Amino acid sequence: MSFIVDASVAAKWVNIEESSDTAAEVKDAHVRGDLELAAPSHLIYEVGNSIWKNSQLTTDDAREPVASILQLRLFLLPLTISRASRTMEIARMRRTTFYDAA
Repeated sequence: MSFIVDASVAAKWVNIEESSDTAAEVKDAHVRGDLELAAPSHLIYEVGNSIWKNSQLTTDDAREPVASILQLRLFLLPLTISRASRTMEIARMRRTTFYDAA
C-alpha cells in the first residue's frame, strides 16, 4: 500500500503539533515496510522551513531532523508536465496554492 504525504504531515514528525501521534504512526509503518510513502519533490524544503521556524530547536538540533527525513527514502515525485497540469487544475478547483496542490 502506498500514500502520498505532504509537508504538513512530514512536519509533524519533527514538530510536536496536533495529530503528531497519527503522523508518527504513518512514518513508523513506512519504516517497518508496511507502507510506501511518496511525496512531492519540494517536501524537504517545506519541512525544512517549518523546522527553521521552530524556536524550540537550536541551529545544531535543527540539522538532524532534515537528515532523518532524507534517510526515510521517501519516493520523491518530480514535477512533470502532466503533474504540473493536474496540479494547476487542483489548485484552481480548490482555490489553494500551486505548491499545496502538488
